[in-house]
Amino acid sequence: MEGRYQNMVGKTVAVSAVLCSTIISSVALTSANGETNEVPNSEITHAPTHEYNDLHAAAESYASDYDVSVTEALRRLQAQEAADDTWNKLAALAPERLVSIRLEHSEDDIALVARFTGNNEIDVPDEIIVDSPIKIGTVHGYHRRADDVNRDLATMLPDIFESHPDLDGIYYDETIETLILEYSGPRTLDHESSVNDISRKTGLPTAIESYADPTENGNRGGLSLTSCTSGFTVRNPAGTRGFLTAGHCSRSQSYQLFGSSTWHSTTFRSELFNGYADVQWHSISGRTVFPSFFMSSTSTPTSLTGYTMRGNQGGKYVCHRGKATRYSCGTVNHTSYAPGNNICNGPCSNTYVRTAGSQLRCYRGDSGGPVALGGSAYGIYKGQSSSGTSASNCNFMFHMPIQYAFNLGISLLM
Repeated sequence: MEGRYQNMVGKTVAVSAVLCSTIISSVALTSANGETNEVPNSEITHAPTHEYNDLHAAAESYASDYDVSVTEALRRLQAQEAADDTWNKLAALAPERLVSIRLEHSEDDIALVARFTGNNEIDVPDEIIVDSPIKIGTVHGYHRRADDVNRDLATMLPDIFESHPDLDGIYYDETIETLILEYSGPRTLDHESSVNDISRKTGLPTAIESYADPTENGNRGGLSLTSCTSGFTVRNPAGTRGFLTAGHCSRSQSYQLFGSSTWHSTTFRSELFNGYADVQWHSISGRTVFPSFFMSSTSTPTSLTGYTMRGNQGGKYVCHRGKATRYSCGTVNHTSYAPGNNICNGPCSNTYVRTAGSQLRCYRGDSGGPVALGGSAYGIYKGQSSSGTSASNCNFMFHMPIQYAFNLGISLLM
């Protein structure tokens, strides 16, 4: 694959840092000046006095993950959240050739990298570069659009999971055009056989990633919803307010405010628990439900200001709050992840978002909690590969994109 772009004065911009170990060596980056470079989490009974800036807490985690200063980390996260307009403009340049767009990170900077099929270069208009809050990179030479591969893969997943029941997860890594199979435990001859079988069925190069821990939903089976975590606050068209949690959690639940030993009952409203969705919502009687949620602070809530669609989450830095692990952050590394082990009330679809990082904590009990950055909702926590509540135990987590919650007929409180 080759990548290049011209800056505003017509000089080719050189790449000075590795952003993605697989292909970034061929990506050229451009900026406007041409330089290289615990339940519930929902805030229910206390009206917010001011918005707590969760970006500062996320920046501390980002600084550790990417070995930059907290000031630099904060600048990057602010640029990330301001880059969606640029993201959408890049996606509209040549949709028939677009492989993917994702945010990529290095010690030197971050960049929005668009990948395309074919060898003809895609010219990014100057006005997109000038208006962008973030550097832009392009790569060409890929063979298939990621959307096309994932659409074909989606039709094969039920058969793949049935034929390989010990498969913990699967995703297509478009940056190296390879299908990744996840297994827990040591590699075996059966795993090697699976590679050959699945590669033959899909027609894709296939590789294995091994982890010590299997993928699983984030709550303990059979326990009440008080073992899960609440997510964002919502309302239905009739004006009834409540909050989200994971669909695989119990329909009968109570919630407890931070610092209180009192449990309050809720009313189950509806749920979606299938291949692509894992979400339900509950209403509350006699208490005020506010458009805010707890993240890095358990005393000062964060105002909900918007949401980020699945298609704009690739490579972004996100945080979550869960009853078991509290608050932590990581980087989205795949937006078309299919967990295994039939944890979607049957086989899972390849629509979940997978996040990992050295600071990330994830474990049972976090299910249903909010995944966000600042005031923007990204999704509802579904599950993880983890052996405990510390960052060293967490291999990765995965969430349901927030857009699928809207199929319940509700909207976010903002």
